[in-house]
Amino acid sequence: MNPLDFNEVREYVNNNIDSFHQRRIRILGDLELESLIKKNPYLFRAKAIEKAQDLIEGLLDAYLSSSEEELFGEFLEDLAVFVAEKTTGGKKSAAEGIDLSFERDNITYLVAIKSGTNWGNSQQQKRLEDDLRRAKRVLRQSERTRQVETILGICYGNTKTKELRGYTKYVGQEFWKLISDSDTLYMDIIEPIGYRAKEHNEEFERQKVITINRLNKRFMDKFCDDDGFILWKKLVFFVSNNEEKEKLPYGYYYDYDGIHINEEQANIVRLIFQLRENHPENERPPSMNSIAEHLNQQGQKNWVGNKWNSSNITKIIHARVYYTGTNVNGDEKLPSIL
Repeated sequence: MNPLDFNEVREYVNNNIDSFHQRRIRILGDLELESLIKKNPYLFRAKAIEKAQDLIEGLLDAYLSSSEEELFGEFLEDLAVFVAEKTTGGKKSAAEGIDLSFERDNITYLVAIKSGTNWGNSQQQKRLEDDLRRAKRVLRQSERTRQVETILGICYGNTKTKELRGYTKYVGQEFWKLISDSDTLYMDIIEPIGYRAKEHNEEFERQKVITINRLNKRFMDKFCDDDGFILWKKLVFFVSNNEEKEKLPYGYYYDYDGIHINEEQANIVRLIFQLRENHPENERPPSMNSIAEHLNQQGQKNWVGNKWNSSNITKIIHARVYYTGTNVNGDEKLPSIL
C-alpha cells in the first residue's frame, strides 16, 4: 500500500467541497411547495403549529436534513474512492451496487460505501447483499485464482467490524484505515471539510430566507383562509387523498370540501362558447380551428400546457351539459360555469 499524502487529500477536499455547498443551495432554489408539503402533516398539527411560516420552516428543515445527509454522503463516498486510488490504485467500480474496487495484500476488495450506519430499509439491504454476492461470483469466475472480499464500508460510526451474510462491515475509523492504513485519517479529514464553510453557509442562509418567503407566500395562497389560518383538512387532502373519482371536465377541480370552479380555466370556457354561439344569424358559427387560433393568439394554453387545437375545442363544446351544472359521481353537482 502506498503512503497517503494528506496534502493531496486536503487539496481534493478543498476542490470538491464547493460542489456540495452549491448543490445545497441549488436544492433550495429548485424546491417547489408541492414537494415540500408531502411530509407528515399530522405531526405538525400535533405540535400545535398555527403560523404558516412556522410550518414551512419546520417542513423545510426536515426536508433539508434528509437531502443534505444524502448529498454529503455522496461527497464522503467520492472522498473514500479518492483515498483508495492514492493508496492502492483502486478505482470506482462499474458493477451494480459496488462503489470501489482495490487490491491489498493480494486480495481484491469489492466495496459498497454508505455514509452512515442508518441506511436503507430491509429490502435495500437485501439488494446490497445480492449485489455484493453477484459481483464476487462474477470476478471469481473470470479470475479463478483470485481471493475476493466483499465489504460494506460505512464512513462514520463506531460499530466494530462484523461479518454479515456474505460480506464484512467496516465502520468509521476501521473503514478509513482499511483504505488508507492510517489510524487517524478519520479524524484528520474533518479539518479540510470545514474549508470556507462560514462563507458557504452565509450564502446558504440568504437563499434559505428567500426560499422560505417564496414558499410561505404560495402556501398561504393555497392552504390558508382569508384570515391566514391554516386549512389543515385541505392540506391533509392534498397530501393523502387517493379516493377514485371521476375525472372532472376542464374548468373544475376537486378539493377537500367538494368541487370548485377554476376561474382562470372557466373564463376560457366562457370565451369558447361566446365565440361559438354569439354570431350573426345569417353566418355560420366559427370553426373549431378558428376558435383555437383565437385562443393561441391570446397566448392561452390548454389543460396540458400546449397550444389549443380543434380537438380540444370540440371536447369543450361537447361537454356543454356539464358547464350548465350537472351531477357527477352520483350526487356531487358541478357548479355552473355558463
